[in-house]
Formats: sequence, structure tokens, C-alpha cells
Amino acid sequence: MITPTEAELDAAVPPDAGPIVQDFYLFWRNAAAKAGGVPTRAACDPIDLARINPRALPHLWLFDVERDPLRIRMRLIGEAIARVWALGKPGLYIDEVLDHDTVTNVKELATAVCDTGVPNYHAGRPVFPSARNQGLIERIAAPLSSTGAEIDMVLGCSVYYLDEGFRADMKLI
Repeated sequence: MITPTEAELDAAVPPDAGPIVQDFYLFWRNAAAKAGGVPTRAACDPIDLARINPRALPHLWLFDVERDPLRIRMRLIGEAIARVWALGKPGLYIDEVLDHDTVTNVKELATAVCDTGVPNYHAGRPVFPSARNQGLIERIAAPLSSTGAEIDMVLGCSVYYLDEGFRADMKLI
């Protein structure tokens, strides 16, 4: 399994990222440090994240990444994400509920995270169709392993903002 370098991990999230995303990244980095690389799903207990920042929990999502053929299944969707995405319930594949362009974008993100083992940060306009009019998003997608042998899951935290720009006092959706 791929183990990212400290330099890659240090550069994954900018220092001015919002507090929920920073706390999520701290949670994932702690799990990665204990694992000596990419953590397993079992090592990333949301209760541990709640101890750092309970406001992060509604913004979590977890995808299973299946290969041959490449398909993405939604395993967990936090309350804030469910409101914005309007995708239905966990257990569905993204190609069952999203348009082709969005599925392509999500597959590219999941593949990059799984192939490199490096979390991926994004701030800007949302790409999910139901979220495109929601202001701005700040998102981090981090690799996980279901077994410890291969990276086959992506744990993410997406924070949608009603305002322009990222500030500590912004209104969350």
C-alpha cells in the first residue's frame, strides 16, 4: 500500500482552511500516524472526531471505491451533506443518482486519492448538481483502507458556506 511522505501530507491542506476542515484533517492525520500510513476504516472512528470538533460530524461522507469496473458507493452521508446533495440514502452508487459529468468528477477524485494515498483539498464552487447554487464549498477527501492492504475508501468532509470567502464566522449550510 502507498504511504505518502510527510511533505505531501503537510502540503495537503492550506493553513487558512476553515476550522472544521482543519479539525477533520487533524483527526485523519492522527489516525494515519498511529497506522504508520493510510489508516483503516476501523481506525477512523467518528467519535474521535467528535472529541476534536462535534460540529464536523454532519459534514462527513464515506465512499467505497470499487475497481474493475470503477464504481463509487455512498456508505455514509452526514446530515448537512444529505440536505445539500439530495442524493437519497447511503448504499446507492453515485452513477445511480448523479449526472454523467459529476460521476466522472467524483471518480477522478476518488481515483487520485486512492492511487496517491494523499488527501485532496478543494475550496470553491460546488460540483454536485443540487449544491451548485449553495455558495461555496470547502472539501477534503482522505484515503482509507477497509483491510489495511489496499486503499479502497475515501472519507471526506464537505462544508458548504452561504457567504463568499472562508472566515471563522461564516454561516454554514
